[in-house]
Amino acid sequence: AFDNEWFKGKVMFCVRTAEIDERVRKVFEGKKRILEIQAQINFKKLPEERTIFVGFEHHQPVKGFAKQMIRILVIFMNNFVKMHISNGTHGEKPHLTMAGQNLDNFCRTPQGETPPRLGEPIPESMEEKKARWKGKTKMDFDTQSTFTFGFNSMYMDLENYKVVNVPLLRNCDLGTFTGDLPIRMVVYTVPENAPKHVEELKHYLCVIE
Repeated sequence: AFDNEWFKGKVMFCVRTAEIDERVRKVFEGKKRILEIQAQINFKKLPEERTIFVGFEHHQPVKGFAKQMIRILVIFMNNFVKMHISNGTHGEKPHLTMAGQNLDNFCRTPQGETPPRLGEPIPESMEEKKARWKGKTKMDFDTQSTFTFGFNSMYMDLENYKVVNVPLLRNCDLGTFTGDLPIRMVVYTVPENAPKHVEELKHYLCVIE
């Protein structure tokens, strides 16, 4: 659980293991994903008119072979969802993030109703997802509702700390990209259409490390 000046909430890392935990089994049934990160929040106040990004960030620039691997990863992943990715140059920290609008799952629960339980599929139809991804519907936030988000991946194997299943890339240790330093999960805002996510433009809403 977390609680800061912007919102309070909780996060769950659902990891596919050899023997799937019964608490998260429904998340993986019939799916190829091996990871789903779910978060559920209540805003205390709303950020100004800026774009919210969610993802992962690192402290040191990515170099050498890992940099080449990331280039391949970017080309591959952008075929599915628009990511904002940097190796850590031009004033940016190394990061892999996406606009909140592009998250895999989103659900708004009005005040007085029961939000979905974390560890189960987040209720959103494919038609609703496609409309959101194409920008036909917006993620309108308020301070009364409960918001549930989900990001899933078939490439991040947290149980074995590896990157797997990426075409043209051999399975490799996540440490290839991160070195000895930890990665952190971040939620931040930047001005709309900002080409670079440099520190002076970013306003962090939440950091989990």
